Amino acid sequence: LSLAALTALILPFLISIELVFPVKVLSFSLFLAMNVMWVLLNYISASDEFLKFLKHFLIGSAISLGFGSGLAHLFDFPGLFFGFMIGQIYIATALFIKTVQIFGFPQHLNWSLISRFKQYRILFASGFFLYAGMWVDKLIFWYSPFGERLNPLLYYHPRYNDVFYIEFLFATPV
Repeated sequence: LSLAALTALILPFLISIELVFPVKVLSFSLFLAMNVMWVLLNYISASDEFLKFLKHFLIGSAISLGFGSGLAHLFDFPGLFFGFMIGQIYIATALFIKTVQIFGFPQHLNWSLISRFKQYRILFASGFFLYAGMWVDKLIFWYSPFGERLNPLLYYHPRYNDVFYIEFLFATPV
């Protein structure tokens, strides 16, 4: 369900960006793979088998580096992107398999939480405001006088986005 919502969010951006079709498909695939990994990391954080998960990140990163650099020589940027995606899909798949091995897979989906929504309104509100707070600074920077409009749906603030990206790279493994 959440992947369907993410798809609905990302497709307008991908349609509006002027990229060749294979790069759009790879961008969409990377977006989904990264979101799958993000959700799985919530489960992984509850596991004491962190080193087994780390092994898959290292293997997937090596695959991304190897295939990315090899295919870049043959197909330029689309080849680099595709090679990188091979490693990321390995990571997402390996993490999914390992998570199911540790925590199991439910026999059926339990939708009872939806029927008890009123009982947990404060939990919904806290989650909503947590994520709104995580995004409000981006919107402020992007729409500031120093933000740049890359296309009708995509904004960028050079100093903010570059620093945030580097910070995210170092904070994610932690």
